[in-house]
Amino acid sequence: MWSIALCGQTWGLPRNNRSIEWNSRHYRDYGTFSVRCCSTKGACEALLNLSIDKANNATIGKEGGISAILESMEYHCKDANLQSSGCGVLWNLSMLPDNFRLVVQERADLAVIGGMKLHEQVCAVQKKGCLALSSLAAIDECRAFLCEGETMQVVITAMQCHDKDAQVQKYAFKFLGTMLTSSDSKKVYKSAIAKHESALRQAMKLHSDNADLQKYCCKIFPS
Repeated sequence: MWSIALCGQTWGLPRNNRSIEWNSRHYRDYGTFSVRCCSTKGACEALLNLSIDKANNATIGKEGGISAILESMEYHCKDANLQSSGCGVLWNLSMLPDNFRLVVQERADLAVIGGMKLHEQVCAVQKKGCLALSSLAAIDECRAFLCEGETMQVVITAMQCHDKDAQVQKYAFKFLGTMLTSSDSKKVYKSAIAKHESALRQAMKLHSDNADLQKYCCKIFPS
């Protein structure tokens, strides 16, 4: 059994007999420390599982988990599995209101977009990346950042590279639909969506049997 001791609380995971001890005193050494104790990849996977629980989610955010994940994603930017897990953790953490300020302050969006750009052909990264972006887009302050730079193009590229993957398409549509919920971001994304309308409608047609995907599509194309 592999366990993570986080601020005095321990969770068991079916990994190996090693452990990570992580608290507010040394979380900033997370990358180095986790490599020595097991692996940064393993730690991200563990946090992905732990962050599903709301109580763990709050603790991870409170004790510096967001900074730790972002640092690991930057240091191991070429590791597709770590990027996928990191995006998944950020998705979980950014759904909790207590973590909103932190994901905005730490610019979690840049880590997600960076990982997606480096691993365009890796479906798992694109899937978790679009999912994380859809969660970040629900945060008012973060939507302003997502109107800048290459975000829209990165999402469109994900859809083009993985046009047959229903989950990539679904989460991409979810992100785009969320960006249309506020007047400021709507101005930016409405014109961008119009530019790619043909490709987006083709994705709708290709996955016409996916009810969830169609639901998100209808938010973008009501008629």
